[in-house]
Amino acid sequence: IFNVKETIPVAKSGHMVLLYPKWIPGKHGPRGEIEKVGGLVIKGNGKVIPWKRDPVDVYAFHIDVPAGVKTIEARFQFLSATKSDQGRIVATPTMISLQPNSVSLYPAGYYTRQIPIQMTVKFPTGWTAAGAVPAKANGSTYVYDKTNYEILVDSPLLAGRYGKTWPLSERVNLNVFADDPKELAATPEQID
Repeated sequence: IFNVKETIPVAKSGHMVLLYPKWIPGKHGPRGEIEKVGGLVIKGNGKVIPWKRDPVDVYAFHIDVPAGVKTIEARFQFLSATKSDQGRIVATPTMISLQPNSVSLYPAGYYTRQIPIQMTVKFPTGWTAAGAVPAKANGSTYVYDKTNYEILVDSPLLAGRYGKTWPLSERVNLNVFADDPKELAATPEQID
C-alpha cells in the first residue's frame, strides 16, 4: 500500500477536474491502474472538498474549489499487486519499482509537459534509490528535482535495501537492486 499526499496549485475557484493517468508511456492502450486507487480525500484550506467520479471517464474526478483556496491536497492509497494474477508486482519486502503515474493525480486542461512537479518519496529506513530524475537524499527521504509531469511519469525509479551502482561512463550509471545481497556480488560484465 503506497500512501500518497499531493499538493496541487489552484488557478481559480469553481469547477476543476483531477485526472489519474490513463495513457502510460510504453503501453498501447489506456492501462493506468485506476482500480487500485483507494481512499481518495481532497481538501482545500483544511476542509474536505467532495468529489464525483465522471460518469463516462472513470479516470476523472470532478470537484468544486471553494473561493479563497489556492492549493488543494489530495490523499489516497495505491494498492499494488501482491500476486501475479492482480497485475505487475512492483514491490517486495526488500525492493520497489516505483512508477510515478501510479501515485499521482494531475489537473485537466494542461499539457502534461507544462505542469511543473516536484516529488518527495520516503522509503523504508536503510533503503537507497536510483532513477532518471536527480534527487537529494536525506536518510531514506528523497527529494527529486523539479521537472514536468510528462517527464516524471516516464521516469520510474528503483529502490531497495540491497542496491549497487556501477559507473559505466561519466554520464551513465548501471543501478542494480536485488532481493538478496548475494545477488549484487557480480560485476557488470557478469549480469545478464
